[in-house]
Amino acid sequence: MWRLVPRDAAVSCATCRGTDVIQRPRALTQFSRGTQLSITSWNQALLCSSCDAAMVGRSSEGKPIPPHFQPAAAFKRDPESPDDTQIIPR
Repeated sequence: MWRLVPRDAAVSCATCRGTDVIQRPRALTQFSRGTQLSITSWNQALLCSSCDAAMVGRSSEGKPIPPHFQPAAAFKRDPESPDDTQIIPR
């Protein structure tokens, strides 16, 4: 579930409780006609600089955040389970 945060509240990571959280744009996509993939909207993904370090690095290079990626800053992760997000090169 998404965490609802008041507008002026300090944002912290749901996994490590760190306060170094970065907002990055993420495209939301949908198949509009057959196999044509269209960007329908954008939202701001919260990324923790320590828990989501790989995705922060990827987005800093100008590469998109995958729409199915669940950031550790918004969703509490088990530290023992590996991150199963696959990043396929373009």
